[in-house]
Amino acid sequence: MHFQYYKCLLLFYLGVNCSGVTELTAYSKIQYLTTPNYPHFYTSHLSCSWLIKSGSRSGKLYLDVRDSDIEYSVGCMKDYAELYLGTDRKADIFSRWCGGTRRKFYTYHASLFIHFHSDASLTGRGFQLSYYMGSPSAACREKTSLTAVRHEWQDFSSPFYPTVYEG
Repeated sequence: MHFQYYKCLLLFYLGVNCSGVTELTAYSKIQYLTTPNYPHFYTSHLSCSWLIKSGSRSGKLYLDVRDSDIEYSVGCMKDYAELYLGTDRKADIFSRWCGGTRRKFYTYHASLFIHFHSDASLTGRGFQLSYYMGSPSAACREKTSLTAVRHEWQDFSSPFYPTVYEG
């Protein structure tokens, strides 16, 4: 429980706690995962874990961090999200991010473990990511609109550029 006092107002709210590991199964249809309370601010002292398993033994996993608003710190030492190639935090760490980082991941592993941590200080909205079982070319299923703005440089690339992928 958290209390905040203002001159004539007392705000009372219950924090969201994560316990254990939430297991999810990826299929060819896009699914979504968010931090607790997203798109509103997450609470302090969170330790959340998710295990995403492929719905097929040979299934490859695709993960897209669509929105990220995690307290930024050098080295992402305060609030952060971590991605592991395997079934728990003992597996090889693949990525750690914070701030407004948006990333896309494609792996030949059949399992991905995600851990989110928040400390006692600042909070943000957290993250929203999509995941599915498939290939990078399947990432092109969603239409993307581009708008040209005069006198402004913009970049776009194929999924996972410059990484080489099948196809």
